[in-house]
Amino acid sequence: MATANVGQSGNERLEDHLREKNIQTIKKGEVIQLRINRNENYGADSTGIRLNIQNLKVPEKKWSTHELVGLIDSKSPLIHSRGARWAFLDPTNGPKFLTTKKLDIGGHASLKGWALGDNPSFFANTGETTVAAWTTLPPKTLFTHPGPNEDCAIAWICPEDGDYTITGHVMDAHAGAGDGVTFFLELIASEEFGNDLAKLGEANGNLVAPKPVTLPVAYAVTEGVIANAPIQLRGDPEQEGNPVERRWLEVFGGATLTNPEQSGRSELSDWITSHPLFIRVLANRLWQWHFGKGLVATPNDLGARGAPPTHPELLEFLASQVVANNFKLKPLHRIIMQSKAYQRSSNGFGVENPKDPANLLLSHFSSRRLSAEEIRDSLLVVSRQLDKAAGLNHPFLPETSWNYSQHAPFNAVYQTDKRSVYMMVQRQRRHPFLALFDGPDPNASTPVREQTIVPTQALYFLNDEFFHASANLTASNFLANHSNSSPVTELYRFIFQREPSMAEIAITNQFLKTYDGTELAKWQAFCRILLASNEFIYVD
Repeated sequence: MATANVGQSGNERLEDHLREKNIQTIKKGEVIQLRINRNENYGADSTGIRLNIQNLKVPEKKWSTHELVGLIDSKSPLIHSRGARWAFLDPTNGPKFLTTKKLDIGGHASLKGWALGDNPSFFANTGETTVAAWTTLPPKTLFTHPGPNEDCAIAWICPEDGDYTITGHVMDAHAGAGDGVTFFLELIASEEFGNDLAKLGEANGNLVAPKPVTLPVAYAVTEGVIANAPIQLRGDPEQEGNPVERRWLEVFGGATLTNPEQSGRSELSDWITSHPLFIRVLANRLWQWHFGKGLVATPNDLGARGAPPTHPELLEFLASQVVANNFKLKPLHRIIMQSKAYQRSSNGFGVENPKDPANLLLSHFSSRRLSAEEIRDSLLVVSRQLDKAAGLNHPFLPETSWNYSQHAPFNAVYQTDKRSVYMMVQRQRRHPFLALFDGPDPNASTPVREQTIVPTQALYFLNDEFFHASANLTASNFLANHSNSSPVTELYRFIFQREPSMAEIAITNQFLKTYDGTELAKWQAFCRILLASNEFIYVD
């Protein structure tokens, strides 16, 4: 959630680094952990800490490490506090409790704590006066000190579900030579981890420590330096003129930023979504998804330079429905799919109408090929391979092994039986299947999917392992479950959702009679024919 270096004499407030993350939804058993890591120069690393956690809806339910000053002389490094539990830990190689109790540290009766050896340790000045030890230690304050090869952490195990605010600070408590420490404030969203950690503490460290949670890692974009950009005189970046205040385009009103100290991304998103064209662009794209062509043929350019809408009143109606349904898209999908225009068939309209060759008047449905994702999902469904569970993380190697470069880029392809929306997308290399069937280029905006017909697509149906496996499974499942009365009819119903014609039944029976191989091989071959047909990969 937050991290920062705490240099000599430094004092970092947690909320300054958490920003909007200082409010977290936390479930019972999940863990907030404040970890203090040593830097390269070990020594003079005594660090004062304070972590405050408060229930947002029930403010009287609050916890603070300040309470631990009076509780540190307990029987265990797992301390109970009004339903919550605090744990003093060494997190370096999986959580270990600091099980050595320290009293009269340095000959000072008010200094008490927990450690492993000398350090890592947590200790407190429990007295009412400052203690002059190896450094000056203020009264009623909790401190920590990493070890030479170990870090330290304090963990709070959540007692009940809720929204919590998080505040506090990490401050240097030993001014002098050195490079300070680095803190990491983490939410470990695993009830199992918190429960196992509590069990380990109750056993005073005599159980197997819970396995550390693998935190997901991803490349991300963060805010850069916030500044107004100067005019480049004659377009030369080396000749800078006066800076220009960041604002919306003057032609659209020139509204300025609400908070000039931020990037302006929030205002930009507000300005875009409040513009009247936004809902029309949204409605047009939904229509295009269902019909293959938008009411405006240039979905990336609605305006004077783009194509005019073929049905302006319809576009206005769809846009009004977006607003009426509070920008929920399912009602608009329902309106479109229940319309007569969508429910018309393309069958029987093979010859173009000379009065409307592009079918702009929607006298029938314009046949469209399934998108690459739809083809793949359809094969998974018909072969009963589809895993309907939500997609999880891909099996990436640990980030410590990443040594990719421009000349040795990451180019793995992870196979999955989940929906295509969960497939991994790489900017430098499209998935081979998506590239073959005109999937979008992840490096560019794709307003309209191209529909190419190339020889490699036919070769895919002849040779691809995934396609053949899908056809084989379809045949095996069919033979295991069909009735013996009319197997051809049942197969057509299953794959095409319709009855076969008498001619199709005759052709199928002739094929099954003349094709060499076992009964299973015959049906597998015929399933390949049906799954590679135009009827399967086109919407009529």
